[in-house]
Amino acid sequence: MFQMDLFEKSAVDSVRAKVRAEALEGADLRCPVCSRLVKLYKRRLHSEMVLWLAGLEFLCRDGEYHTTLEIIQHTQHLEGRGTNGALLIHWGLIVKIPVENRGNAPAGSYRITDKGKAFLAQRIEVPARAHFLCEELVGFSQETTTAAEAVGNKFDFNELMLGLQATQAPSQKSTT
Repeated sequence: MFQMDLFEKSAVDSVRAKVRAEALEGADLRCPVCSRLVKLYKRRLHSEMVLWLAGLEFLCRDGEYHTTLEIIQHTQHLEGRGTNGALLIHWGLIVKIPVENRGNAPAGSYRITDKGKAFLAQRIEVPARAHFLCEELVGFSQETTTAAEAVGNKFDFNELMLGLQATQAPSQKSTT
């Protein structure tokens, strides 16, 4: 196994910190060590996620954990159902089954939280976007949303990849 000495580790940590800081400021760049794209993704809570959460809430009336496949099967009659629901864990709206409690439940099983139920019942708002850097949650938008508002948000690839607001033309840059 490759091991770095203290000087090399310090240099890598310094480069990592600089790349992270630039990416958090909105720069899209390549890691100088591995050439991976380093980009801040602002994931909007959208209709597919709310439908997934509502399907999970219905299934969780039995108090058990349920898989994404079960949720998709339950909501198959709905237009716009998707698999982004697992991201709701970052908003605290769902929990994943703990490994030590899995028993016969398959991996990737979830249950709705009280916060998730309150969100669906329109009793609370949550951040409209979760911010991810290299698949790590690094923060949330200050803008909040209700479940009803989020249902009106369709998934928008350009918004995610280019940082554009859903209503902006591709030549305009978002400030959020």
